[in-house]
Amino acid sequence: MKSLGTLLFSAALFAVYPLFGSSPEAAVSPDETVITGKRLEMQNDGQRAYFVFSEAVRLQGNNLTVTCDLLELYSERLDEAEETFGELGRIRLIVASGNVLIEQEGRTARAERAEVRPLEDKIVLTGNPVVTDAQGTVSGAKMTFFRGQQQGAIVESGEAGPVRVRLPMLPDLGYSPQQAPPPPQPPPPPAEEIPPADDAGPAQ
Repeated sequence: MKSLGTLLFSAALFAVYPLFGSSPEAAVSPDETVITGKRLEMQNDGQRAYFVFSEAVRLQGNNLTVTCDLLELYSERLDEAEETFGELGRIRLIVASGNVLIEQEGRTARAERAEVRPLEDKIVLTGNPVVTDAQGTVSGAKMTFFRGQQQGAIVESGEAGPVRVRLPMLPDLGYSPQQAPPPPQPPPPPAEEIPPADDAGPAQ
C-alpha cells in the first residue's frame, strides 16, 4: 500500500466505529470503541488506511476490554453515498499481538495473537489461547468465536498437544480416592422351580 504520510503520536487517543460485542445488538450500540497507546503510526493512500498502536495498548468497547503490546487496524474508504465527513471508514481487520488479554463480562481470554474480522463476525485466537469462564477453562492451538454466539466456538489442537478442557470437580461418588471401588453385587439367585400341577385330578 502506497503511503502518503506517516504520523507519530505520544499517548495517542483514537476513537473508531464500534466493531464487535457479545451480541448482534451490541454491534449497533451508539457507544464508541476507543483505542489508546503511547505511540500511533498512521498510513493513508486515500482508499485504505492502516493504524499501528504500540506500547501499553488498550481497546475499550461495549462490554469488551482488550490489552496487548501491539494493535494493527486496517480500514477502507466507504462509498461516496455512505461516507460521512470525518468518519474512519469500514473496518476490515484488527490484529492484536503480544500478551493479548480480552475481558468480557463473565469471560477472559489470553493469547499471543487475536484477529478481529468484523465483516465475518468472528474473532480468531492463536498462540496458546486460553479461555476461562464460570463453566471452566478451555485451551488449544486455535480458537474461533462468532459474534452473537456466546456459548459457541471452534477449538483446534496443534503440535503443542490436544485440546484441553478443565471443569469443576465431579461430586463425591461415595468412596475414598485411595480405596478401590466396591465390587459389583452378585446377581440374585434364580427363583425355586414350582412343580407342575397334577392334571390327572383326584384319585377315584
